[in-house]
Amino acid sequence: MTQSFRPSFKSFVGSVAFSSSLAAVALLGHYFLGSRGGLPAKIGYLAMLGFSALFLLNDINVHLRRLELTPIGIIRHGIFAGGVGMRWEEITEATLRERHNPATRTDRLLILKSPRGVFSYPLSVLSRASETAVIEELKCRSRLVIVQDRPAI
Repeated sequence: MTQSFRPSFKSFVGSVAFSSSLAAVALLGHYFLGSRGGLPAKIGYLAMLGFSALFLLNDINVHLRRLELTPIGIIRHGIFAGGVGMRWEEITEATLRERHNPATRTDRLLILKSPRGVFSYPLSVLSRASETAVIEELKCRSRLVIVQDRPAI
């Protein structure tokens, strides 16, 4: 049976809010300092706005990806790249990297390795129920190793 998982809207809103915070700081700084900062301040504001735009584009790209579990293997669908997948029997190493984040929930990154390459997907963009379902399926189909990273803060 094929199962398809899409990132949650709640995750998207949180990511966009975090990515937009850099732009908000730049705009507030420009508003309160005005032209007193001179050219270096304007370059700084533009750089902050540019980085914020890059973060927003990455958020959109990540949240438009879909994860699919089939009886044959696992597939990650995206808008810029078609389906990238791996057969269950090809997986030589399955790692789930977890990092406790006190500001949000635990960040989880799935990394699968095979002789043909590496497959990764940020499971923390899924809803909690979908995340749990994917982890349980991976535990059944592979030897999933869970690695605890140091906290972000």
